[in-house]
Amino acid sequence: MLKVAHPREVLLRGFVYRRVRFGCSVPRVAVDRFLFLDGQALSPHVADVDFEELYQEILMDHAKRPRNHGKIADAQGHSHADNPLCGDEVDIYVNLDESGGIQDVGFEAQACSICTASASIMSQKLKKLNTEGALDLSKRFVDLLVQDEEGVVPKDFGDLAALAGVRKFPMRTKCATLPWHAFEAALEKAQSGTPAVAEEIS
Repeated sequence: MLKVAHPREVLLRGFVYRRVRFGCSVPRVAVDRFLFLDGQALSPHVADVDFEELYQEILMDHAKRPRNHGKIADAQGHSHADNPLCGDEVDIYVNLDESGGIQDVGFEAQACSICTASASIMSQKLKKLNTEGALDLSKRFVDLLVQDEEGVVPKDFGDLAALAGVRKFPMRTKCATLPWHAFEAALEKAQSGTPAVAEEIS
């Protein structure tokens, strides 16, 4: 039998999706206001809205329609990374502006959905940051996935919050972190001023 979502569940999904996309937290009190009326659940299934499913929608959006996908001609920094366990291969391209900040980040990938989505989100998050901010975000994201299994996702992560669930699957964490390691290597090349020969990472 087809399960029809309650109108407030539809509103909730849109509410959560928009807040995550714009880097906002999702307060539990706001969720409760959507789901309950006079202390009663609006329907038997509404109180069980699957937030992981909402995050999955964000990941699939980035995987199917990756942002900033493509080689940057004459990039100042270029790094190639691969993950033999999953078969992921990704190339990251970086250009810096006159002040040394991140002017542009692009990527090419033959990779799984997690790796592609991570590279897509990364390319959006890093643009226009200074190098210190970019490296700080990279470190915090990688640490969250590989070290902090129960840590709270920082509010400034935005779409990156959708990748936090990868922590439950250690074999897939490298899929999500691979583009970030490649970015750090590409950034180092760009800062050094040496020709942008691909730095191999595996």
